[in-house]
Amino acid sequence: LFRSVVGMPFTRPGAYENAMAQLMEMSYELLLFTKALEELTIVNRGDDKTIESCWKIARNGSHAALLKDGAAVGEWEVFGDAAKHPGTGQVYEVIVAVPTRQVTSPQTLFCYFPTDVPFPYPVVAHATLELQENRKHLRGTDANRFVLGELARVLGIAAEAAAGHGDKWSGARILAQSAPITEELQSLGFDSKLVAIAKELRVLPSIADRYLIASEGFLIPGADSHWLPSTAFGDIISGTTESPLIAFTAKLGIGTLESTEFVRRIGSYSFKSIAERAALICGLISKIVIPQSLIPDLLIDDTGKAITQGTRAFLPPEGDPIGGLPDWVQLRFIDSALCNALRAEFKVDRVRALRERLSAFAVQEYSLAPVISEIIRAEIGRAHV
Repeated sequence: LFRSVVGMPFTRPGAYENAMAQLMEMSYELLLFTKALEELTIVNRGDDKTIESCWKIARNGSHAALLKDGAAVGEWEVFGDAAKHPGTGQVYEVIVAVPTRQVTSPQTLFCYFPTDVPFPYPVVAHATLELQENRKHLRGTDANRFVLGELARVLGIAAEAAAGHGDKWSGARILAQSAPITEELQSLGFDSKLVAIAKELRVLPSIADRYLIASEGFLIPGADSHWLPSTAFGDIISGTTESPLIAFTAKLGIGTLESTEFVRRIGSYSFKSIAERAALICGLISKIVIPQSLIPDLLIDDTGKAITQGTRAFLPPEGDPIGGLPDWVQLRFIDSALCNALRAEFKVDRVRALRERLSAFAVQEYSLAPVISEIIRAEIGRAHV
């Protein structure tokens, strides 16, 4: 057990008060950065009262658990180590601690003590940076540019390690800033370096439960992509409503799937169920992923055949199903099971409301008169052939 006592003479007015203010800024974060420390006790004996805080850390590999005055504070996975500058050979320390339980992150960059540099990521980040005299802001040096680049790299390592643990966006969320990056970090290249690194990380969840890099995936409008068949669209990145994640994916230059490719995939896909077909029809109409004029023949009749363009499509009548019509009649009744599934997807009960939702397919409500007229017209046409 080693004990050290350091005496600090205060010869300038206000020096003691400044030192005490900095000392009281010390918190559990320091223990996450220093492998040799296991306990930190701060005692402030003022004129009227004594303030004492005791922090302890328990480490198990990269895992760290912290207690304050005997009560659990949180747990973190700690990443990073020494980084050697390729030019000077100087060694710098870079640490990123990711909370494994819900803990509010300080949202500021640390150089052992907290600085005044905002760091809007859900982690605790420390680096041995070159600071200005007040130890609150960064110097614009080549060394700091290198260290911040290393910090971006370690943040990326932490994000990729977190992918798949928790919800599907847990990895990318580490890289998604909750507020704009300040000019102080931008001028030293942190943001551009992080984006370049993020493009090569497998942190983007696809609807097929795979993790993709930015160049492998595609985005579609909207946060809900459950309606797409994952086997045909496994490179579509899952949707999200979280603003930081939306902004993060926008930075990565992810492409959108061309309409022609979208249609080609649908055309070659074999649906596993009526419900899957209904979900796709509803999604295409609701999300406007492709122009309605390009929507392929997705409606089927009660025999399971596709209702092709140019064929008049009717919603089936209530009650007994309609029997099959001869192929020479350009009229078909939509499969009853598909209609029921579409009602559930569109969340409508009335026939007219369903017809309105299916306007892209020129669907008509059932009425006996137009059905008979179409059959007579088709019969007359056959007679003149």
